[in-house]
Amino acid sequence: MRYTLHHTEGYVKDLTTVPVLVTVDFKPELYTVYKIQGVDYIVTWLDSGFRVQVNEVVYNENPGNYSGYDLECPYCGYKHTNPEEFGDSGEAECGRCGSDISFEREIICHYTVSPVKSVDVVLVEA
Repeated sequence: MRYTLHHTEGYVKDLTTVPVLVTVDFKPELYTVYKIQGVDYIVTWLDSGFRVQVNEVVYNENPGNYSGYDLECPYCGYKHTNPEEFGDSGEAECGRCGSDISFEREIICHYTVSPVKSVDVVLVEA
């Protein structure tokens, strides 16, 4: 079987309307990253007509740790939309590239303080 890979910027229902990026002699795997002409692409959809939708992705094979306000994959940069579903710590699979990641939720306490009533200040002359 020959599969045609079509580069899109999002979901496209009819891939026959999108130009062919490359044709391959193997069945591409969903959520697998392929390097094509020096650019990383991830398979996001396969239709029944041997057409494959791929999206360009910046993929880092040797990332460092990431620390921030989002549960973000250090490999592909995907920001998980419901990080609370993962719990406080553990391991998970990235929802876009399928890489294994470990995470730990850090809870930071922050206070907002508003004035209500001041004490009376007594002036003392020396």
